[in-house]
This record gives sequence, C-alpha cells and structure tokens, in this order.
Amino acid sequence: MDYCPPNLSIIIACSRPKVVVSCLTALECQKTNNFEVIIVGDINGLSSKQFQLNLTLIPCNETHTNVRRNIGIKHAKAELIGFLDDDTIPEINWVEIAIKNNLSFDKILLGPEKPVISSFRTTLIYAVCLNYFSEGTRVHVNYKHEKVSWIEVPFCNCIIPRKLFEIIGLLSVEVPWDMDDSEFCFRARNNIVFENLPALAVRHDRYPDSIYSFLKYRWNWRVRTGEKIIEYPYMFSRFLPINILVFTPWACLFTAYIFPAIFVRFIEISLLFYAVFLIFQIKEAIKFKGIRCVFSYLCLMVALQSITIFGVQLGVVRALFGRIKKFVSHKLAYLK
Repeated sequence: MDYCPPNLSIIIACSRPKVVVSCLTALECQKTNNFEVIIVGDINGLSSKQFQLNLTLIPCNETHTNVRRNIGIKHAKAELIGFLDDDTIPEINWVEIAIKNNLSFDKILLGPEKPVISSFRTTLIYAVCLNYFSEGTRVHVNYKHEKVSWIEVPFCNCIIPRKLFEIIGLLSVEVPWDMDDSEFCFRARNNIVFENLPALAVRHDRYPDSIYSFLKYRWNWRVRTGEKIIEYPYMFSRFLPINILVFTPWACLFTAYIFPAIFVRFIEISLLFYAVFLIFQIKEAIKFKGIRCVFSYLCLMVALQSITIFGVQLGVVRALFGRIKKFVSHKLAYLK
C-alpha cells in the first residue's frame, strides 16, 4: 500500500511536558486525523503510546524555541507546518480549518486565542484585551477574517507552508526567544500573505485569575517592546502605531520645556478628550457583564493603557543607556 503523507505537521517546542498533555488531548479530538504531531524539547514523562496520535517525541537540551522548531521542521513530512505552544488548547476543528484554508500553500494563517480559565477576573481581563483601544492592537484577539501585518503573527498559533522555509530559510536562532516569530515574518513579508481566521482559535493560558499578575506580565512585555524598538530599528520602525507610541510622549516633554504655558493647556484638553473617550467605552464595558462592571472595566483599561505607554518608554530609555554604556566602554578599552 502506497504511503500517504499527512496534510499537516504540528510542531510544539515543549518546555512543560505536564502542561502539553492538555494540548495533545485536544488534538486527539480533532475532526480529522490526517496530521502528525512533533514535540521537540523536554519530553520527560511523555510517551507516544499515551495518545491516539501520529506522535513523534524528540528530546532537545537547547532551550531556544527556534532551535527546537527547526528540528521539528526538518522531521516534518507535510507541506503545511503548524505551530502551537505547549500551553495552547486548539478547538476541535483547528486542524480541519488549517488544511481547508491553505490548500494552495500561498499564505500564513493565524487565529485568535481565548482564556483557559472562566473566572470573573479572567473574563474581565480578556474583555478589556478585546477592546482595540486598550493597547492599540488586536494581536492574539483578532476576530475579523482579514489580512494582517507581519508583526501580528504569533507562533503560538499559526500555519506556515513548508515551501516558505525553502525560500527564505529556517527560523533564526540568533534572535532572542521573544522575537522568534516577528523576525521570520519580517523576512517573509514580501513573499506571502498573512491571513487571520477567527475559526482557527485556541485556548491559551495567558489570562490569569489575578489582575496583579496580568498587569505585571503586561508591564514586562511592554518594557521589552521598548527595548526591541532600539535593538531592532530596521524592523519595528516600519510599524506606525509603535512609532506614535514611542515619539508622542517625548514630543510632549519637548513642548513642555519650550512652551510650558501651551503645554498646560494641551494637557487640560487631552484630559478632557480622554474623559470623553472613556465615556464612549462605557458601551463596550456594559457588553461585558452589565452596568455593575463598568467601573472595573474602565479602571483596567486605564491601567493597561498606562502600562503600555510608560513601559515602552522605560524600555526605550533602558536600551539607549545600554547602547551608550557599551559604546563608552568600547572607546575606553580602545584608548587603553
């Protein structure tokens, strides 16, 4: 009997073998079974006999996710490569939708994520994240079927044609772990279309049952965003919302120094407009759980916006000082 390769190879870079069990259990329940799963990384306690899947387990001591993914790509047999995180839980028709919507292998598919937990605080956090104005982006929570930018593709939930790796190369292992997806998609941006599919959804354990934990996580994420803007300007300078986020506060400070009286009036007008903006967000807040949750919703939105603005600025300043310190050290070493 002739061998029939799978339609989809799902690669999971695993650092939490106990957590990935939920992902594999969800893949067992898929409506189609013409796919393979390749787990690369920490596989202690896992066995291919545990699951009714075409499952390959590959140990890898190197912790960089792209090293592990590249190993998975080399072992993959399908023309479509799917990437999931070890803490994602794909919906029951995830594989079917991935294959059906990329039969011509001419685009990268991505989809939104939903919270795993269903508590009030988790639902509130997710509801605020769904609002575009909370952070100025719909990355991870886009429920529109549309073409998107290269910077909006997360490797925790995406489908990539195998031929693209042959055209532009494998995933970079030189970039930090938190740029594993953006660097590749930046290289791929002229060769392919990025398409968001609301039905290609996963549940992802990134929305905790704690407001403090969520805001702390988002703060670290935004500080790191600011650092990456300085470290990799050739990539992030092309994204207009990020440029606005970076330069607007500094322009305001410059204006305050040169024209203090005008700046005070500017602040007053800005606060007035922001108050009007929050009033318009009450409708979105009521959609969450009614009028009684409006205050909680708006407070979390303000906190998230503040974290985004100040976190990015801190990251920019930290990266600039790092570069200046490195430059001075290099010059001093040269003079000696």
